[in-house]
Amino acid sequence: MYKNSLIYLTSSVGTILLNFISLPFFTQFLSLSDYGIVALYILFGVTITSFFSLGLSQALFRFYFKYDFYKTKIIFSTIFIFVLTIFVVLYFLIIYPFSTQISSTLFNQALSSQLVLLSYLNGIFVYFFHYNKTLMIAEKKAINVSALVILQGVLNLSISFYFVYFENLTFLGLILGSTLANLITFTVSVIVNIRFYTFKISILELKRSLIYSYPESPGIAIGLLYNSFDKFMITNVSGLKETGVYDFGFRFATILKLIMDAFGNTWGPLFMKNMENNSKKSVQELINKFYQLFFIFGFFAISISFFTEEALIILTTEEFYIAKYLVPLLVIYYFASTFTLMSIQQIYFSGKLIYNLPVSITGLIINLFLNIILIPHYGALGAVIATISASFIQIILNIYIGNRLCPIRYNVKRTIQIFILISSIIALSYPIMFFIDDTLIKVLIKMFILITYVYCVISNKLIYIDEIYNEFLLTRK
Repeated sequence: MYKNSLIYLTSSVGTILLNFISLPFFTQFLSLSDYGIVALYILFGVTITSFFSLGLSQALFRFYFKYDFYKTKIIFSTIFIFVLTIFVVLYFLIIYPFSTQISSTLFNQALSSQLVLLSYLNGIFVYFFHYNKTLMIAEKKAINVSALVILQGVLNLSISFYFVYFENLTFLGLILGSTLANLITFTVSVIVNIRFYTFKISILELKRSLIYSYPESPGIAIGLLYNSFDKFMITNVSGLKETGVYDFGFRFATILKLIMDAFGNTWGPLFMKNMENNSKKSVQELINKFYQLFFIFGFFAISISFFTEEALIILTTEEFYIAKYLVPLLVIYYFASTFTLMSIQQIYFSGKLIYNLPVSITGLIINLFLNIILIPHYGALGAVIATISASFIQIILNIYIGNRLCPIRYNVKRTIQIFILISSIIALSYPIMFFIDDTLIKVLIKMFILITYVYCVISNKLIYIDEIYNEFLLTRK
């Protein structure tokens, strides 16, 4: 597990470094409002295509572990052709004819009708790139996935730089850079997976895939509304600048998500394989690694929360500094999703995805209610509080449902205590920001707390460094 995780982590670190390198340049040319437009552009296309894909990529991932190459190939191509057909029909029936109305109704014309159309096409590129990537992850082709992620980052940075610097396009430069990078990366991913593409389709396999994934569709719709409503509301109530603050806070907190995804890419296949084995030893291996990941993610969560303030000062202009107050809360939000490493996979393994629906509905109701109350008064901060509150309720429900559908005897109470402890450490970033003015003293205090955390984790044998190291050596042989 850790060898492939390290490969995925390398690509994540590469992406993070590319983003950091580009910030001092782009923040000289773009405002928070420009970043708000870019956020809305990415959000619309990805949201629409994710919804109408019906969650079928989950069926591909699950069935990969059940069938041979030939049947997987048929399933892969059947789903691809089916989803592509949906996207084409949707474009000509809804997106193209009503692009002007979408621009005015959803975005208050912050996105032009032309950008609405381009956003939808970008969403298609992103979806099918991730669809191809899902198969590579199932095949444990970490190097291929990592190379594509790095390629995407390099292309995005290079093309965006050209349009912003040489063509003076500001936010449109980032939009064109992202879209062209996604198109090229998607094309390359098709070439990598070309052996799975065929014109043969199976109605039976499509039916089987839809039966597996259809319970996920309402949950996807609710989840997408959950993740997009706040940005739409901030834009219409507080303006593009506040949307930019919200998006910029997520840009730094997402560093933790990229790191977690690097480990999550290997966790999914490991979970499915070990649960298929269904032995006491294989299940215990999952539990041990789950606890290890909690402390590993905790280290990165604390580091990001503590040092975002200094990173913003070094890499951006003063207009962007305000995002530092959102990042620790958003990091706690992402860190809390560690619980779902176990619970969501338990639900997927059971095949009873319909149980995701009540969880999603509950989260959506709480999220919408709190957004409506808090955003008019607190703007982006209100959206963050609403997101975290709804997320915590969903996590609790997922833990309960996951353990009912696919019982795994791990200590939930202990896990919650660990989460509360690490979240409390993250929360220390606020009094440090508010009450200490000297930058050097701030950094020293943060370093002391972080080193103390690492020492306590290792000395109390909460993580066995030698075990991780030995596993990495064994996988290299």
